[in-house]
Amino acid sequence: MDEYDQDGGRRSAFEYAANHMLVATWSPLYSVDFEIFRPYGLSIWDAKRLIAWELWDTAMQHKPSRILESKILFTWRSILSKKEVTALEERRKDEMERHLRIK
Repeated sequence: MDEYDQDGGRRSAFEYAANHMLVATWSPLYSVDFEIFRPYGLSIWDAKRLIAWELWDTAMQHKPSRILESKILFTWRSILSKKEVTALEERRKDEMERHLRIK
């Protein structure tokens, strides 16, 4: 499996991609439970496969691009069922409303 150095540790290509797409607060997929993706075996995919399926691009490590991020996010989101997308959108809306009430 391809590995990338991050903060002195080693990460798989999937960990890099998932962290960027699912953990980053700017991402529309923020807070999606990884369990949704488990049936596809993404966690054991190497960088070559993630790139081929447009789930990652090594350029993202060095010079993030909003156009590239949008393309990759679209692909990640397309894996989700309509029910999962609806639940995600509702959760994000609730989070935004709570955030606005706090301010």
